Amino acid sequence: MKRHTLQLMLGVIALLPWTRQAHAADWEDLIVPETFRQGHYDPANPTVAPRGVYVAPYSINTGETPTFYIQSPESFRLRIYRLGWYGGAGAQVVHDSDTAPATTYGPISQPRCGTETPTTAPNYLAIRQQEVDYGLVECAWSNPVQPSVGTLSSGVYFVRITPKVTSPKETLATFVVRDDASTDRLIIVNPTTTEVYNPWGETLHTSTTAQPCEGWPSCPWRGMYAYERATKVSMARPSWNVPTHFKTDVPLLRYLEKNDLPYTVATDYDVSRFSALLTSRRSAIISGHGEYWDMTTRNRLESFVAGGGNLVAMAGNTGYWQIRYEASTTGNPGPIIVGYKDNATDTTTPSSTCRPGVTVPASRPDCSDPMLSVNPSLTTTWFRAPPVHKPEQELLGVQYPIDPAGNTFELPLTFFTDTVAARPSLGTGITATGNTLIGSYVSSQNVYVGNLGWEADSIHPNQLFRIDPTACVLPLGQGKFSDDPTWASNNPTPFGNEFTHLVLYRPKATSGHVVAGMSMLWSWGLDDWATLHPLGGPIVSRVDPRLQQFTRNLLVSSDGAGFGTDCDRGVDFDVWFGDAFTDTKADGNTAPSGGDGSPVEMIVKERDYPGRWGSVALEKQAGSLKLVPTFKEVARLTDWAVASNAYNLFLADVNGDGKKDLIAQSRVNGTFDVALSNGDRFVPGSTSWLTGWAVGSAYDVFVADLDADGKADLVAKERTAPGTWYVALNTGTQFVPASSSWLTGWAVSSSAYDLFVADVNGDHKADLVAKERTGSGLWYVALNTGSGFTAQPGSLAGFGVPSADHDLFVADVNGDGKADLVAKEHTGTQAWKVALGTGTGFVPQTSAWLTSWATSSSAYRLFVADMDGDGKADLVARERTSPGAWYVAPSSGSAFVPQTARLDAR
Repeated sequence: MKRHTLQLMLGVIALLPWTRQAHAADWEDLIVPETFRQGHYDPANPTVAPRGVYVAPYSINTGETPTFYIQSPESFRLRIYRLGWYGGAGAQVVHDSDTAPATTYGPISQPRCGTETPTTAPNYLAIRQQEVDYGLVECAWSNPVQPSVGTLSSGVYFVRITPKVTSPKETLATFVVRDDASTDRLIIVNPTTTEVYNPWGETLHTSTTAQPCEGWPSCPWRGMYAYERATKVSMARPSWNVPTHFKTDVPLLRYLEKNDLPYTVATDYDVSRFSALLTSRRSAIISGHGEYWDMTTRNRLESFVAGGGNLVAMAGNTGYWQIRYEASTTGNPGPIIVGYKDNATDTTTPSSTCRPGVTVPASRPDCSDPMLSVNPSLTTTWFRAPPVHKPEQELLGVQYPIDPAGNTFELPLTFFTDTVAARPSLGTGITATGNTLIGSYVSSQNVYVGNLGWEADSIHPNQLFRIDPTACVLPLGQGKFSDDPTWASNNPTPFGNEFTHLVLYRPKATSGHVVAGMSMLWSWGLDDWATLHPLGGPIVSRVDPRLQQFTRNLLVSSDGAGFGTDCDRGVDFDVWFGDAFTDTKADGNTAPSGGDGSPVEMIVKERDYPGRWGSVALEKQAGSLKLVPTFKEVARLTDWAVASNAYNLFLADVNGDGKKDLIAQSRVNGTFDVALSNGDRFVPGSTSWLTGWAVGSAYDVFVADLDADGKADLVAKERTAPGTWYVALNTGTQFVPASSSWLTGWAVSSSAYDLFVADVNGDHKADLVAKERTGSGLWYVALNTGSGFTAQPGSLAGFGVPSADHDLFVADVNGDGKADLVAKEHTGTQAWKVALGTGTGFVPQTSAWLTSWATSSSAYRLFVADMDGDGKADLVARERTSPGAWYVAPSSGSAFVPQTARLDAR
């Protein structure tokens, strides 16, 4: 028998006299916002000091005694409850001060944690501390209460303070008991985020308008989500929030205990402060709302997964903001949470104006985080943003999609039951024909109910370039931000789509697995305790037996059975470089002419489902080129040419506006579809530009400007005899095949030649280049006359011979407008050699342009493209093995000069 199960059974036996007290009539009705809104004055007794309680430290190890800091104007009864299944009761009393030995506490007076400030409610006074620097509100209470309790098993608890006099006011506070010696799966709850949103005094959250505290008429001075926010908040203060334990954690804990799935509990802060907490465990679950982490928490979870641990993110918007912990200024065990957020990198705004009404030390010259100049990686901004550059997707496989025009809330999930059922570790008991919709429409309340909410995550394609080449991302399901069919067009997002994803993710071949994208309401599908209480949303059960079965399968796999080869293939993606969008800087703003924005982007596309398209901005940092995925610039297109192997895909300017567009030719029916760039994203057209042309694998297909009008045209060559070359010219709205072929009998068998289409003589019309793969490896050219290709008599021999021993490229590397040849040796000196185009031929250079760079071709993906917009093509190399780093060697016009800094901004 598992130790945790035995502890629960012994607890039930030992505490039978109090079992009745754990039912809904005694405690469940207290779990409402009003009970937690402590610190306000009773309008009937305005001179009476406010009640309040907090627990510090918030978590203790089993065997330790909880410490309660309480303010009460009268004596009170103190009870401690452990939350769990308990036969459906949901909680059990583990300590009651009214039982033997009976103890009466209070009254207890504490130093004023604030000054009275009028509110909009008549006769109410709210609490606002005479704040110290950064808006910090921290209670300096003393005389803690430490009741004599037995050994408490790991779990989530709350303390209940009931006045001995007749009063409607009861006070609650939650806390956690750990078991640091346990090896059971660890449930990580997130009180840090609860405290960030706790408006006792101030919050770290910003809004443009002052709003009431979830409808409550007497918020503290700032009010819930009121502008302006603080920069520091303390965990040593009462709460004005219903902790997410009750909304999201309790259903999960009830489900685990009911199904005999052992666990222990710890907080996100515990992960940061106890290095050994995860060491001996096989699995961990992130439960609830873990939006705010410090770097140590992030790093330790990454190390846990890298070492083979399995992580289940039963949450959404996870690890989004970086914060720091600081020691209390009052000596209280509760830490201070530091978060500069939007202001973290603002070095231009004077400190006197960055947060009106919140005190900032005069010694601070601006609004930025002081850590910005000391240790940039610890700047308290978004994890994904500069200068931190640690996107959440690198840990989770998904990440929050930033402002999807309102949070996802209780929407259905399309569960890929065919795919899941095909994965042995996940499919037991949930096999289905076709996909399964979990969640339904409740006509009586005119709502959809499901388990996507209140925030959900997506696969962000612009992060693919950072994922380890051996990583696996397997979508298991998806949902939408809204059930409204017009939502996507009425509420455009920076992502160009409306989908959220559930994934099985393996960060690299040697690591453990992560399941994420479940959203914070996943537990509502496991147990209906929260959904049948007024904790948000309609009072309708969301419990679904298929979701329960999948979760059980998942937890069994993550806790020891393993995932085998279920995530068996590394993620792969297509890459192009070109000027497709309005230039942006790292902060998402338009780059000025000659500024730090490069006129080039990396366009990435997942080769497999869901096949999303993304872009990565290039910019110069201290003179070095960097690929910088800004936190605002994400997906540009979805659900278009989804499976790459079914299409020929191109990036080229189709309408002559100077921005590169997308062309996709179906390999099945030869249909050409276009998605034009509008400067911000690719917009698919409603009709095809050409159908039934160059169908199937019998043709080589190229895209290039053939008539110098600035619009890309099509070229197709028969792969076998007679090797005819066909053309379809671009009218600006469609491709129109020429009435006759432009060339025949030239480079007849495609398998015998390397073929390129590029402007060889500088007249802005693309020509043909062909190189024999074997023998003398002759290079041939067929010039474009405007109505056909004319084969030239001259040729180049002995360059890049044989093809199998070289990587070959045709591009303008010296900026003269004429295509040059680039050959990289696989063996020998592994040099990069260049033959410059003269307009009538190619002249091999006497010396290699670069050696000892990306030396083993089999170890790198290689590209030649103009990365800095200077008209000269540069070299790009990406490692094929871990960690998949990117490098660049810009062209000087006479050599390739490797850049010391990595291209991927690490």
